[in-house]
Amino acid sequence: RLKEENVEQIAALKNLHHTDTEKLICQHALEHSSSRVAELSSKLSTQEILIKHLQKQVSELLKDRESLAVFRIREETLQNEVTKLLDELKAARECHTPEMRHYLTLDSKIKYMEMRHSQREQELQQVIQQTRQAAENVQTKETDKWKKLVHQKNMELEKFRSELDAILDVLRVLQRQGIVIPTTASEGY
Repeated sequence: RLKEENVEQIAALKNLHHTDTEKLICQHALEHSSSRVAELSSKLSTQEILIKHLQKQVSELLKDRESLAVFRIREETLQNEVTKLLDELKAARECHTPEMRHYLTLDSKIKYMEMRHSQREQELQQVIQQTRQAAENVQTKETDKWKKLVHQKNMELEKFRSELDAILDVLRVLQRQGIVIPTTASEGY
């Protein structure tokens, strides 16, 4: 009986172990499958964003390609026009008469002479302005010099006047004291 009970217990434990193992395997499979699904869905969304970006770039490149074609056509058209205008200019130069060439030469000479005249006029104005400035500087220096001289002479006159006043004061004092001062012969003239 003990053997039977042990066998039954062992069978029950084996069943329990088997069910626990299946649960763990299922749980492990669920966990790993969900992380794998998440990883794959993340990669999928990244690839979708990359595809959208590349599609946008392709559409921009197609637009640029179209505008490039338009610009090339426009460049060719403009190049043809330039060639045509150069041919017309060459033909026009060949068709000019000698009188017209002579007129154009004279016209360019006149323009050159007018330009030289205006340059000389500007140079003359500069020389005149410099001469005036120099004359004003010289005149200012002369004026300052004469002002200093006049001021110096005024100082000397003031000094002479004060000395003369002092001499006259001494003479008055002497006259009051009764001293007679002889007069010179030059007073009679």
